[in-house]
Amino acid sequence: MSQTMLDYIRKIPDYMKKQMKAREPGWKDLADCFCLEKRRSVTIIASGSSFHAAGCALYDLQRLLEAPVYIETPFSFVHYGRVDPNSFYLAISQSGRSRNTLQATQYLTENGVSVSFLTDNEEIVRTERLWIHPLHIGGEKIPFVTKGFSATVLFLLGFGHEISRRRGKEKTAWIDEERFSQAFMRQMEKAAVFFEENRDKLLKMKRIHICGGGPCRYVAAEAALKFCETLQMSATGYEIEEFLHGGNFELRKEHTVFLIDSSDAVHDRACQLFENLPILCDSVYWQDRVENMDEGAASVLYACFFQTLVYQINRAMGNRIPVMKPEYLKFEEEMKAKTMNYYR
Repeated sequence: MSQTMLDYIRKIPDYMKKQMKAREPGWKDLADCFCLEKRRSVTIIASGSSFHAAGCALYDLQRLLEAPVYIETPFSFVHYGRVDPNSFYLAISQSGRSRNTLQATQYLTENGVSVSFLTDNEEIVRTERLWIHPLHIGGEKIPFVTKGFSATVLFLLGFGHEISRRRGKEKTAWIDEERFSQAFMRQMEKAAVFFEENRDKLLKMKRIHICGGGPCRYVAAEAALKFCETLQMSATGYEIEEFLHGGNFELRKEHTVFLIDSSDAVHDRACQLFENLPILCDSVYWQDRVENMDEGAASVLYACFFQTLVYQINRAMGNRIPVMKPEYLKFEEEMKAKTMNYYR
């Protein structure tokens, strides 16, 4: 029986438990490379869901590594960026088939820079300047990644905490995997209940805006991407304050807005938005905060809610992910964003 998007979402708690209990978790090898290189900063090269995953881990990584962390999209980096010999380069492509990320990796290695490559593709071969770090997802055959996104966030956080542990800053495990698992399943259940309670409105959505702050600005971007990819629906993710600098002027009564209350920093502004958005649109939804968990790790839980919701909407509409309209397949064949077309 073929796997569904929901099946992959469900696998994240087990992935986390397996990594935490492993004698040599996948991120330990990445930490070894980071310590060996002794660079002053970290530059992550990624696009799409990998870019959003890196963003979810960004603020925790800067704190844990005690170094600046930058995220670059591959195209801009190759054509407009500057190679910094004092930065530790980490390229991320869960499929290992994103042409732009592979091009950026080649660009760096040809310029004499070593690159750590985080991927689930076992066909990527290690070379003198290309160090491969397997995500250990076990394969995700649906291209609109859910398990891959969450695993990448957790892998990067594990890497950061491993460095902090080696510096003597941490004495205990950085996350309680059982508590994480329970919270994760609650988010999935919450999304399913939310869908049933708001079924009619959700199935009629035409334009979606999702707002978050800190790590959740990237959750908002990833959630919007999932609506676009699977439902071919117009959706945009915003940093919660940036939404008020233009995005709000697009709002119409029939639009839908989701607000993510992820921290004290976000809460007051989110409350103001929740109270006043009905002036502009009729459907405004609030995502409650996950308590007793670092914001970076909690970002996976907020994302899980949207991933599950997107699956529920697609199922109700009779959409089998990732079946796509012929014109989109034709466009992908012409543009060749991946080294193979796996959207069929």
